[in-house]
Amino acid sequence: MGMKPQSFCQMMWPGKAFWNRSIDRSAGPELMGSLGIVTGTPSSAVEGSLLSSLEGVLFPKLVLHGNTRWVLPLAIYHRTNLRSGLSFCPLCMREGETYFRKTWRLSLFTSCQVHECELLDRCSRCTCPMQPHRIEMGNRSAYSNRPLYFCSNCDSDLRVGELKSVNKLLALHEASFGRAMKYPNSGTLDSFSLLAHVLLLLTSQRPRLQTFRRIVANENRCSLIARWERDENSTIYFDGMSVSDRRSFLGTACWLLEDWPGKFVDIAQKSDLRNSDLTRDYKNAPAWYLQAVQNVGPH
Repeated sequence: MGMKPQSFCQMMWPGKAFWNRSIDRSAGPELMGSLGIVTGTPSSAVEGSLLSSLEGVLFPKLVLHGNTRWVLPLAIYHRTNLRSGLSFCPLCMREGETYFRKTWRLSLFTSCQVHECELLDRCSRCTCPMQPHRIEMGNRSAYSNRPLYFCSNCDSDLRVGELKSVNKLLALHEASFGRAMKYPNSGTLDSFSLLAHVLLLLTSQRPRLQTFRRIVANENRCSLIARWERDENSTIYFDGMSVSDRRSFLGTACWLLEDWPGKFVDIAQKSDLRNSDLTRDYKNAPAWYLQAVQNVGPH
C-alpha cells in the first residue's frame, strides 16, 4: 500500500506492539479479522497463514511465549531477529509477486520443492537474517517502495547468488512432509513426534548416546553428527541450527527411520543402549514406538 510496515500497523492498530514478537505466532482473532477486511483476503486464508493452523498436525499446541517444535526461533530483540527464523528460495522470489511461504518458517524444510534448490536463511553477503519488516527502518524520509527481496542490513538483492542443487532423497522426504501437512490423518502427529525424537537422540549430549551418534555418523557417512556440540548458552537443538546443519541432521534422521523399525533398533542394539535410553524425554510416545523398542537392551 505504499507504506512502511511500521506506519501501516500504527495506522491500523494504534498502540499495539508488533515487531517485538512473532506475528504469525501471536496474532489474535481481532487483528487477523481486520487484516482480512482491509486486504480483501478470505478469513480461511488469513487463519491458514498462522502457525496455529498446524496444531494437531506438527505439534499438539502452539506455544505463544517460548519455543514450539518445528518452528524456527526468531530470537527478537528490540525489533531485530537475532536468529535465522525465516528461510527463503531466491528463485521463488524472482517469480511474480514476492511473498514468504509458511513452510519457510519451519525447520522441517531445507529445500524448495518447486525449483529443486537449497533454501537459504541469511544474506550471502553480510550473513544477516531475513528481516523484511526492517527494510528502510530508521530512514524517515524514504518512501517504502523497496521490494521484500532486498537485505534489510546491506541492501543486497537476495535473489542473486550461487544456488546449490538439493539432495534428491532428502527432497523426497520433505515433499512427503508437505503432503502429510496438507492431508493429515490420525497418525500424522505421532509420525512427526517420532522424527522429532530421533533428532533429539542425534543432538543430545548425554554420554549414553555418544556411541549411538558415532555409529550413525559412520554408517551414514555424516561426520557432523559425531562432532556436533550444542551451544552452551542455548537450550534449542535442531530448530535453532543453520539451514545447512539442519539439512545434515534431517537427512540422517530420515535415513535412520527407513525400514522402520529394523535399522533404528539394530543400531540401538549395536550402541548398547537400553530401553530407557530410547524412551527418556519422549512424552506421550505412541504405543507402536514403545513396542518397537521394548526389547532393546541387555538380555
